Amino acid sequence: MLSKCTVILDTNFIRETSLEALQEMQKNNQLITIEEVEEELPKYAKEKLKNSCVKVIHLGANEYTVLKEIFSNSSAIKLINYYSNEGMADPLLLAYIVHNKTSGDRQLSMFDKPLELATRDKTLRVCCEELEIKLYEDNKQLA
Repeated sequence: MLSKCTVILDTNFIRETSLEALQEMQKNNQLITIEEVEEELPKYAKEKLKNSCVKVIHLGANEYTVLKEIFSNSSAIKLINYYSNEGMADPLLLAYIVHNKTSGDRQLSMFDKPLELATRDKTLRVCCEELEIKLYEDNKQLA
């Protein structure tokens, strides 16, 4: 079955979403995350990630270069300051997405499908809205 978009998962989304829900999402979407998110996960969530067959992406130099664009956004700075003691995967997720933007309004992933970010984190959601990053809306009530 062809997937309609690529959904990149953040740490809290993986932690808070059941294995069954992730597997259901995979029926219609390509699910990915980055190594830095995987490193932040507790053991049970790493196992869930492995069992759900989410593709883990290694960021290249271009994604790290894009961080300077992210750092010029005031919401991104608030996000980074907020997470300074809890990990740094979110700014890297943003850099990955910004790097994969096309010249139009549509964002494409390395899988040549529209790219959306799955997160329930309020601060990250606000930052995504300001950076015009499309958010994946799942069936759970987003906090």
